Amino acid sequence: MSKTTYTLKSVSRFERDFKRISKRNKRAAKRIVKGIEELRENPFSSGLETHSVKISSLGKVYSSRVTGDLRIIWFFKSKGVIVLYRIGGHSGSSKVYR
Repeated sequence: MSKTTYTLKSVSRFERDFKRISKRNKRAAKRIVKGIEELRENPFSSGLETHSVKISSLGKVYSSRVTGDLRIIWFFKSKGVIVLYRIGGHSGSSKVYR
């Protein structure tokens, strides 16, 4: 049985979020990179605690946990392609669920 690896694409908003977080917290940046690699291998891995959420501007997307408060918001663009949409906090001023 072959292992599926997903192709990851990111929107500019995700890249800006990642740069902002990386400047302030190097440890979080490493955890994000590890989470992205895990998404590439298995987006529904139990370690990511992936679940669907509804965002008014996009509809149904997925949220994967990177750290206690950091989440990656993503969606499937086509078979085998994941689009990384946002990264940020579950709560607080950097809340990604809006």
